Amino acid sequence: MKTGVSVGDAMNTKPIVVLPIMNIQNCTVLMLKKKVGSLLVVEKTKLVGIITEKDILRQIVAKHLSPKKLTVKDIMTKKVKTIEPDKDLYEAMMFMKKHKLRRLPVLHNGELQGLLTEKDIMNIQPTLLDIAEEKSTFFETEET
Repeated sequence: MKTGVSVGDAMNTKPIVVLPIMNIQNCTVLMLKKKVGSLLVVEKTKLVGIITEKDILRQIVAKHLSPKKLTVKDIMTKKVKTIEPDKDLYEAMMFMKKHKLRRLPVLHNGELQGLLTEKDIMNIQPTLLDIAEEKSTFFETEET
């Protein structure tokens, strides 16, 4: 089912990015300040990882490790699933569901373009409902 809305239309075009050498303490302060649940990790313009609140809880807090002594590269997820901005939002939603993702970096030709989150999808949901309603009205009109 196509929505007619692209990932590029729904994504956040200014995700918060950090370098792999940043310490976790500074990351948590940044996440709180910017009110985000994840940070994209970049070197130059290339995405090299992602770090989430869950990573910090599981890999540092639960193990009683020092966030001042560890860096992003120590705990980041390195194999990051991504999507292209021209993909339909429905395809992105199914991909996120299949892989149990709440955040999906958006790349075009290997370059970071943005970040699509569950929140972004929820924010555009009224538009998706309008599209579905328009399609059903169109098909009802076609049949009569």
